[in-house]
Amino acid sequence: MRKTNVMIVVAGLNIGGLEVVIANLCRHLDRAKFDVSICCLKVIGSIGRELIAEGYSVHALEKPRGLRNNYVSWLQLLALTRKLGTQVLHSHSPDSLLDVSLCKLFRRRLRVIHTFHYGNYPNRVRQDLRIERIFSRVPDALVAVGDEQKGKIARTFDLPMESLTTIWNGVPTRRESLPSCLPASVRARQRPIIGTACTLIEQKGLTYLLDVAHLLKQRGRQATFVVAGEGHLRGELEQKRSRLGLDDDVVLLGWVDNAGTSFIPYVDIFLLPSLWEAMSVVVLEAMEAGKPVVVTNVGENDRVIEHGVDGWVVEPRDVKSMAAILERLVDDQDLRARAGARAQAKARTQFSVERMVAAYEMLYEEGAVRAPRAPRW
Repeated sequence: MRKTNVMIVVAGLNIGGLEVVIANLCRHLDRAKFDVSICCLKVIGSIGRELIAEGYSVHALEKPRGLRNNYVSWLQLLALTRKLGTQVLHSHSPDSLLDVSLCKLFRRRLRVIHTFHYGNYPNRVRQDLRIERIFSRVPDALVAVGDEQKGKIARTFDLPMESLTTIWNGVPTRRESLPSCLPASVRARQRPIIGTACTLIEQKGLTYLLDVAHLLKQRGRQATFVVAGEGHLRGELEQKRSRLGLDDDVVLLGWVDNAGTSFIPYVDIFLLPSLWEAMSVVVLEAMEAGKPVVVTNVGENDRVIEHGVDGWVVEPRDVKSMAAILERLVDDQDLRARAGARAQAKARTQFSVERMVAAYEMLYEEGAVRAPRAPRW
């Protein structure tokens, strides 16, 4: 049987949910049916280096000397597709959508698939919106990672709903945990650990996490909040942490490699107070690890989690509701265990990486039996 040659195209593979999705997709594609390679337009990144160490073909485009931006990246990508005999191009970011679309204009037999990962449409950088508005007419298949996101994309770009396919993100099941990245001082406190893993940016609502921690402390609850991640808000968060008297109660770990297996398995409760999401991979990782999750009502969270059964969903910025739920969970270890077990069972049946990959494989295989369509300008 002849294999289908697939190339995944992305800006880079540093730490993040999008990047984890790509890594999981590469690792679980049926290698008897697909040859997969990755092209990073800007930077390989830590996850890219992991994939290289595992034997995957990862290419980084080299920016021409003297240029601030690589304006010929699409030409380099086109040459790479010809060299490797690529049949399917799968893009995951606005810049990669632009480049794969231009490639298709010169290699019409390429099948092009694009996945949207952003969740806060239409509030997006103007240049990215312009690129997606124009070039979303080119791919043979458009993928949303959630139904809420799908509706927003269709309205923002005036696309028919039927032109978008929803493929929920998925995570590997029954993974072996790596050694804990938690500091010994945190483990020695014998307090419930409330953890989150995210970039330190406005989207993640971490200033409200500090308010929740402060309220719990005022109510006499002994818990340690631990944040795995890095970002431009670190200084602001550290200042607020000190103002609230939480220096001993909130730990900012910085970047953590493989947080899904080195951090999340070692927390007792998972909290993500986001202001918006598409479909959060880290929430699925926490569910798969058997953790009770408390999240905000953004993106697909209220579709993924049944409130009060396998997790809790509150409105963004609702500090009192978050604190009330966490107070119950801190006090009731059995409740944590029951909710975590239900969350794990759901993650393993409804949000497995196998389900996600099978859906993408169907899109890839479709190109082997049907001629790619002409762009919709």
